[in-house]
Amino acid sequence: MLISKSNYVSYHQCPKQFYLEKHNKDVSLFSMSLKRRIRMGNDVGLLAKSMFSGIKEVDYGESKAMSKKTKSLIDLKVPYISEAAFYINDLFCAVDILQVQDQGLIIYEVKSSSKIKKDYYKDLAFQTHVIQAAGYKVLDAFVIYVNKNYVREDQIDLNSFFIIESVLDQLDNHLLHVKKDVDKMRAMDEEPEFSPVSHCSNCSFNHYCYQDMPKDSIFNLYGFRASKAYHDGMRNFQDLLDNQVSLTIKQKRQIDHFYLDQAMYIDHLSLFDFLNQMIYPLYFLDFETLDFVIPNFKGSKVNQRLPYQASIHYLNQNHSQLIHEDILVLPDQDPRERMIDFLIKNLGVKGHIMVYNQSFEKSIIKDLANQYPQYKKALLDINQRIIDLYDVFKEGMVYMKEFEGSFSIKSVYPALCQSDSYEKLDQVHHGVEAMEGLERLSHLQGEEQGKLIKDLKAYCRLDTLSMVQIYVKLLELING
Repeated sequence: MLISKSNYVSYHQCPKQFYLEKHNKDVSLFSMSLKRRIRMGNDVGLLAKSMFSGIKEVDYGESKAMSKKTKSLIDLKVPYISEAAFYINDLFCAVDILQVQDQGLIIYEVKSSSKIKKDYYKDLAFQTHVIQAAGYKVLDAFVIYVNKNYVREDQIDLNSFFIIESVLDQLDNHLLHVKKDVDKMRAMDEEPEFSPVSHCSNCSFNHYCYQDMPKDSIFNLYGFRASKAYHDGMRNFQDLLDNQVSLTIKQKRQIDHFYLDQAMYIDHLSLFDFLNQMIYPLYFLDFETLDFVIPNFKGSKVNQRLPYQASIHYLNQNHSQLIHEDILVLPDQDPRERMIDFLIKNLGVKGHIMVYNQSFEKSIIKDLANQYPQYKKALLDINQRIIDLYDVFKEGMVYMKEFEGSFSIKSVYPALCQSDSYEKLDQVHHGVEAMEGLERLSHLQGEEQGKLIKDLKAYCRLDTLSMVQIYVKLLELING
């Protein structure tokens, strides 16, 4: 069995993940967000390689052929080699960037993260083990990662964008375990039982492992840390009750509604107080954003969420007037000043602004205010007027069995307003599809681009329209 550095890291993240990679890879499913992270990681890798003059790349191919090519480049004293490959005893690694010196080799591992993670030590320990087994001395091992505080100027300053840090000293303990770990990996002859780990949400086999979970699975209980309970043998809500596990009021309410099929719960007093604070006219605001590890525009930051799209619904006090405005900026253009102009023009100076999960919208507006001081007061005034509709459900003022423990707008709106509007949308049904659609726009033209713009606008419009309808429904619940 050939074991690569990615296999080794997978094994440490979850043995079942490693087994599936080797024996049942067809059941993997890379989500749009995971594919996007991989693409951005590749872009960061290419940028890092541009720092090393005279670098030669080993073309991707069969493991032994790559290893043979690498050896020839090392023998030629090529100073830097990308995808430098080493194969021995059915162990294989391709080093992102290898520096060749007379005394030995230096490893550079490139990561698009803005901090060094524990997995990186496992990764580099495996590479070091394979290279040493191939007969070379490893002089040092570096992680090249992204400076989270970097702000772009006219051009990317590579020396400021990247941080290069030696981790050789941290590898000693990990190196002691590589051979034993590899022996365990090779001895695996059957698929391990499912065992939840922190990596589950980022795994391409997530759907495979969770596909048969019942609706009363402990993993569906709001705010519940299910891993320990699962390892203790508990699987569903009834197991939690039987074991007298400590639960919050909201968790108990979810369980009661599931098993007893109770009617909608309403905390009338809290809901009345929430609704009674509203100052008209009301605005309903939603953004769609793109974030990039490599900042695209002058003054933008690493991983900054830039608002490329927004929708606003305006509702007057007697509800006789509902007006919609929107904006969409193509992703190859800087959207920030156009978005600021749109917000100031369409949100007025008085009246509450309703959003769903305010930390998202407020952080975007705050970033715009800090980067454009001439608009700072107007933007921060907008932030002061924001009210979070999400609080109604997060704080337990209203609950329905159909929420199934989720208070996202995609769960609340269909249940509360008896609507299937999101399902009827064409290309864009949720936030990840909106991000993917926005990114594709610059690669499309004519009718195809126009169709996608229309679909993106329809999705964002529905996000604010659904808030309007939820708000009106809540008023009906209070007013009887």
